[in-house]
Amino acid sequence: NDRKIDAVIQWQVMDDLEGKYKREIVAYQNAITKVLTTISRTSIGKQLLSMIGGQKVYIIPQESDGPARTGLYSDEQGGGIRISFSPEYFSRVYIGPSSVGSAVEDTLFHELVHAMRYSNNRYFPRNLSSPDFNHNSEEFIAEQLANVYHSSRGTSDFLSKYYGGYARKKQMYEYLEESAELVYAIRFYLQSEPLAKFAAMLQQPAYNPFRDYKELEDKSYLRMFPSDDDPFKKP
Repeated sequence: NDRKIDAVIQWQVMDDLEGKYKREIVAYQNAITKVLTTISRTSIGKQLLSMIGGQKVYIIPQESDGPARTGLYSDEQGGGIRISFSPEYFSRVYIGPSSVGSAVEDTLFHELVHAMRYSNNRYFPRNLSSPDFNHNSEEFIAEQLANVYHSSRGTSDFLSKYYGGYARKKQMYEYLEESAELVYAIRFYLQSEPLAKFAAMLQQPAYNPFRDYKELEDKSYLRMFPSDDDPFKKP
């Protein structure tokens, strides 16, 4: 049938590519292995990798410069969860005033959170009013967990708001406290995401909104202006 013909063509293309681009393929595999090894040597990274479910996860090169992406593919598309990620696009990024640093590990960690949630049927985007996370709760949880990972590595004290730029811990906590919606989000994921619950038990990372949730709640607008407008309430 057509699917078998397509599969044969795909394997032929792969055979041709492997010979022609063997050096590039090996270099990419080595680069990804290095990043995954670094991630796995942290408590939260090891836990994340152990929580990826039974579906296969493929990490493949991006077609062009731009954001890394993770998606769940149908059987007709070849199946599995695919992370499009090329380390070279994230090796030197703007992280603050006169500051340039690497976001390679943080970016792959972020995408692996998406993959983990897809693989456990927990990936369910809820709309956020904040444009900083592309109005998407899945981007919020992935970025907050990536920030915990980043803090555990201790390479810099700049933390990411995804599209909202970078800030240090004090400014980031104040940023979260000013949004009842984001405090609701942290509470929701503490209740529903096992990796967030695991993160809440970690004492070492300086930045950890899951561990410090009560502090954030006590200082938040949510405490001063209680609201029933909770986008994370079950219908």
